[in-house]
Amino acid sequence: METLQRALCLALIGWSGLSHAVTISLGPDNAGISSLTNITIDETAKTIAFTETWTNAGTGSLLFEALTGDNWTVTKTIINNSGVDWTRLANELLDIAGDGDDAADPLPLPAHVPSGWTTSNQGDGLTFGAPRSSDTWTQILVDEISDVRDFNDYFNGTLLSGNTAVIITELDALNNGNNFLWQQRPNQFSAVPEPATLALMTLGLACIGSRWKRKIAT
Repeated sequence: METLQRALCLALIGWSGLSHAVTISLGPDNAGISSLTNITIDETAKTIAFTETWTNAGTGSLLFEALTGDNWTVTKTIINNSGVDWTRLANELLDIAGDGDDAADPLPLPAHVPSGWTTSNQGDGLTFGAPRSSDTWTQILVDEISDVRDFNDYFNGTLLSGNTAVIITELDALNNGNNFLWQQRPNQFSAVPEPATLALMTLGLACIGSRWKRKIAT
C-alpha cells in the first residue's frame, strides 16, 4: 500500500511539472510563419532557441505559455521564404486581456492587436531586455519605457527572400504567469508619438483648422 501511495505521489508530481512546462507555439493571429522547429528550452540556464520558417510576409505570431521570470536569453533564427525582401522587422509583446493591468493600456488598441489580447504596459511584467543584437539589421528602435507598448524594431539592413537572419534578445516575464504573444511584423513600423509631441500635433492641427475656417468665412 505504501509503495502504491509513493508511486501515485511521484506520478502527480511529474504531471504537475509537465503541466507547468514552458511551451512555444504559433499564435492565434499568425499568418506569416509556416513552421516552428528546433525549439530548445533550458529552464535552468534560462535560454530559449527556435527556428521560424516564413512563407508569407504577413504577421508572424508566437504564443508563449507558462514562461515566468527574468533574464531569459532568446536566440531566434528566421528563414525568410516569403518571396519578399524585408528591410525591417517590428517585434512587440502582447498580453492576455483581463490580467488586471488593462487600465494602463492605451485606448483604442492598435489594429494589429487580436481580440482577447492587449498591448503590454509597465505593470504586466513583460519586456524585451538587453542585450539585443541581429546579424542582419544594424539598428534597433526600442520602446520599453512607457505604458504604450513593449516594442523592438530592427532596421537598417535587408533580409533577402531565401536568406536567414538571427536575432538575440532578452525576454522578461517577471509578474506574468499567463500566456502572452510575441508578434512580428515584417516591413511595418508604427511610431507612437510621445505625449508632448502628440499634444503639439493636436494644437497645430487645431490652429490650422481655425485658420482654414477664417479663410472660408472671408
